Amino acid sequence: EEEEEEAPLPKGGKSKAAKAAAKAAVAKAAPKEAKPKRVVPTEMDGWSIGSEVWARFSGIKFAHGVITKLLSSKWVQVTFDDETSQWVTARELVLDSLPARSALEQGIEVIAAWEDDDYFYKGSIVGTGTKRADEGKYRVRFEDWDECIVVAEGIRLLPEGFGSKKKRKSD
Repeated sequence: EEEEEEAPLPKGGKSKAAKAAAKAAVAKAAPKEAKPKRVVPTEMDGWSIGSEVWARFSGIKFAHGVITKLLSSKWVQVTFDDETSQWVTARELVLDSLPARSALEQGIEVIAAWEDDDYFYKGSIVGTGTKRADEGKYRVRFEDWDECIVVAEGIRLLPEGFGSKKKRKSD
């Protein structure tokens, strides 16, 4: 009777099965390192979870909502008043804060309400009420060149640098 020859062992002197078994034993015996949990920010670059904002919803429309998650200084999740959520860039957010009337002057860029519409649109103030009856009303020219009279409560100031990309820090 012939005896079967054993295959020669690889250079390390152990077969693949023996190496795998040894590796599994070491892994089982070694205590597992706990992965550090990712810290989810609640405030970043002036924005915080729970802040009421107007966020670019689609194309030219801005919808009202609340910040529900902050991913980075660039991306935030907004839950809109209709309960839908969307990730938007922080540079396209406008804080829902009534502006001081003294800040509402001709030439300033704003987002403003359009008649009988739930959305705000980007534009600029092209005139202010000069008559007593028009006090607190502003003529806004929107990006599509339509104009309408908007009361102060329907206007929000655009933050400095709105819509521009952040510049990278140089080394």
